[in-house]
Amino acid sequence: MKADALPPVLLIHGMGSSFEHNWKRSGWVDRLGERNREVLAAHLPGHGPEASLETAGGLLSDAVLAAIGDHPVVDAVGFSAGGFSLVSAAVRAPERFRRLAILGVGDGMLNDHSAGRMELAREVGAPGETDHKGARVMRTIIRSAGNDQALVAIQMGAQRSAVTDEQLARVTCPALIVLGDKDFAGPADRLLNGFADARLLTLPGVNHNQTTSDPHCIQSVLDFLDA
Repeated sequence: MKADALPPVLLIHGMGSSFEHNWKRSGWVDRLGERNREVLAAHLPGHGPEASLETAGGLLSDAVLAAIGDHPVVDAVGFSAGGFSLVSAAVRAPERFRRLAILGVGDGMLNDHSAGRMELAREVGAPGETDHKGARVMRTIIRSAGNDQALVAIQMGAQRSAVTDEQLARVTCPALIVLGDKDFAGPADRLLNGFADARLLTLPGVNHNQTTSDPHCIQSVLDFLDA
């Protein structure tokens, strides 16, 4: 299939990050442009230039489906919370996706984990300094991406439903699961077994935050999307 006959590629950033931070700076947008692929940007609730207090706690899957707009079908790449958002949107509307690349998402992220997320959200949104290691890392990402710390914290603490095996079975399009072998998010057995057509790409020596800038990840996902 020629590249100009392929659907747009939707890119969904991670929590605290942005389209610019995850995808432009690491070369994804330029590389997709070289392949004549149209790029669509999705901003998670509480993120990006249009973020507001009223919308910060919105559903992640709603943001993904809204970014697809009038396109009947897309290819999509999501990282971390963006990857969970992509899974959540795909089980709701599997017919909207031709191929899925899910980066930095393992089985644990498919569960709700409310207590842990709420604690992290509180630490991220609290005024002043924090001793919480995860919150310090997240605040650094938020500042680097130009997001509002308080709005991101609202989204981090927003209600989120677990994804069930029955829901995963609705997704029949090809899916590529990408995890570094040093990524805390792994393993991804439920994703691999739940999707009808999924395979795993393991990135040697790569941790969670290095995933989207890893050259092997970028090349492999682009080749997968062009198939």
